[in-house]
Amino acid sequence: MVVASAEVGFGMYVLENAAAYARERIVFGRPIGQNQAIQHPLVRTPHWFRPAQSHEAAIALR
Repeated sequence: MVVASAEVGFGMYVLENAAAYARERIVFGRPIGQNQAIQHPLVRTPHWFRPAQSHEAAIALR
């Protein structure tokens, strides 16, 4: 369980850094975060972590 918790935390860290990079990186005069091909995966990815986070919280409350 500890390894799974660490992996969820690492995944969230990577996602936050990817979003920050998308805001900073300028291509053709605008941030790549304004491109829909970049926005969609960044928006969908947090949904993958929610079931693991709720499972961790349920176990912690036991």
